[in-house]
Formats: sequence, structure tokens, C-alpha cells
Amino acid sequence: MKVVTQLLLAALLAAGAWAQAPDLDVLVDEDYRVYDLVYLTSNKKPVECTVLPSDDPDLVKIQRKGRSGSVSIERSQVKQIVPRQTPISAYRERAELLQAAARGDLHRRLAEWCLKQSLQVQAEEQLVQAAKAESDPAEGNRHRERLVGLLEQRAWGQVPTAPELLEQILQL
Repeated sequence: MKVVTQLLLAALLAAGAWAQAPDLDVLVDEDYRVYDLVYLTSNKKPVECTVLPSDDPDLVKIQRKGRSGSVSIERSQVKQIVPRQTPISAYRERAELLQAAARGDLHRRLAEWCLKQSLQVQAEEQLVQAAKAESDPAEGNRHRERLVGLLEQRAWGQVPTAPELLEQILQL
């Protein structure tokens, strides 16, 4: 987790966002980054691309978003490379940022985002966090009900683990 935080901080600094914390209300629902971001010494705006393997250690080979063919850039002209994300890496970054927020609504939204990305277990984790973060018992119960629904879905698909899932439901 420490490495993820450092990478995220580096990305925020490079993007000029060091003056303010990321807007969690926006970040939670955003698509994950499917392209690498290459920051050049000559430009503040990053180049969205795919970094390709290069035989020359002094060159960075890229294929720009939406273009065919590749371009090689001298490594000395590259300030930073922020790697693309996978759904799980995006989830980890977001979950870590939400830990300090203690807002049930954000954990719930991240849970729903996880489900869209087929991250069932992570969605369940976020619903637990949402229920814990809520000061209003009725809202906490809404998150628990959603979690129970997900656990029941999983129990029907995996009968051997159903007793374990039912035990987890009883502990909510």
C-alpha cells in the first residue's frame, strides 16, 4: 500500500494537483486510466499513450492514444511516466484515499464501481466500510442490506462456501 500511495502522490504532483487534495466525490466514480501518462520536460500536459518495450535504454518508445505507429523519445526528455491502471490497481488507490474520509456514501459508490469492474470481493469490503462509516443507523442498514444481497448471490453460486458466507452475514 505504501508504494501505491507514493505512486499516486507522484502522479498528483506531476499533474499539478499538489495544491489541493483529490476530489473524492469525482475520483470514486471515474473510469480507471487505460493509457500510460508520459510527462515530458518540454510540456506540462501529459501524453496519453502506451509505453512499448525498447531495445535502446536511452529511448522511450510510445504509441500515442488514437494513432498508429510508434515514436521514440530520448529518455532525458521524459520527466515522469505514470503507468496505466488495471481495475484492481485503481480500486486500491481509491480505497486507500477513502480510508481517511470516513464517508459511507463514498464507500458505497466505490462498492458499486467495483461491481461494474467485476470486483465482487472488493465491493463487499467497501460495503462493510460504508456501514461502519455511517453515523445514521438507517443508512448503515441500507449498506448492510446491499452487502447481504451480494453475499447471498455468491452463496448460491458457491454452495461449498455458503456456511462461511452465512456466518459472515450473521456477524454484520
